[in-house]
Amino acid sequence: REDRLWFGHALVADTVLHQLLGRERRRIHERCFDALQRLAPDDHAGLARHAWGAGRFDEIVGIAQRGARRYLDRGQTFQALRLACDGLSEDGDQVELLAVATEAAWRLDFVSEALEHARRWRALAVTDRDRIDAQRFVGRLLLELDDRVGAEAEIEELALAAARYELEGRMAEQARAEAAVAQLLMLRHDPVAVDWAERAIDHARRSGDVAVEVQAEVERASALVPGSPRLEALAALREAALRARE
Repeated sequence: REDRLWFGHALVADTVLHQLLGRERRRIHERCFDALQRLAPDDHAGLARHAWGAGRFDEIVGIAQRGARRYLDRGQTFQALRLACDGLSEDGDQVELLAVATEAAWRLDFVSEALEHARRWRALAVTDRDRIDAQRFVGRLLLELDDRVGAEAEIEELALAAARYELEGRMAEQARAEAAVAQLLMLRHDPVAVDWAERAIDHARRSGDVAVEVQAEVERASALVPGSPRLEALAALREAALRARE
C-alpha cells in the first residue's frame, strides 16, 4: 500500500521517529497497539512496546503477566526477561514476574541480576511454594557466585523448613523443600544430596506432586554421577531425563 514505509536501516527509522512531535509518536503507537490487539494479540512484546509509546502504562503489567511466562516456556528467554522487567518497572511487587525474571536472567547467565530478582521474589512470596522456589534460586545463584557461606545459610533454612512442614503434616511442601535442599547439595558435590532426593521422591509421590517427584529424581541422578559406578549413574540420568520430558 502507498501509505506504508520501510526503512532499510534501523538508525534511519529511529531518526525519523524521534523527529516526530510527541503527540504524533503517541498517536502512531496507539494505532499500532490497537492493530496488534486485533490482529496479533499474542505478540506481547509488541503490545508492551506500543503501550509504553502510547502512554498506556497501566496496561503494561497485565500484558507482562500474560506473556512473560509464555515466552519463557517457549525458550524465548531474552523476550521473557525484557517483558517481565517492563512489567516490574510499573509494579515491582508482582511475584510471578519476579519468578520469570529470576529464571530468565539465570538462563542468560546474568547471575547478579537473577539474584536481585530472586531475593525480592523470596521477600514478597505469599505461598510456601513460591518461597521455597525463590530460596532455592537464591541458594543456587550464591553457589554460582562462589558465596559458599551464603549458600550454606540458605540450605540450612530450607532444611529447617522441611522439618517444620513434616511436623505440620504438610507433605507436599516438605517434598518441595527437600528437593530444593537436594539440588543445592548436589551442586555442592555433597553425597548427602542422594538421601535428601530420595526422601523428596517418596514424599512427592505420596502427596501426588509429579513435578517435584521428577525434579528430585533428576537431583538424585545428578548426585550419583561423582560417586557411583558409571553405568548406574548413566541409567539413573536417562530415566530421570525421560520422566522430565514426559
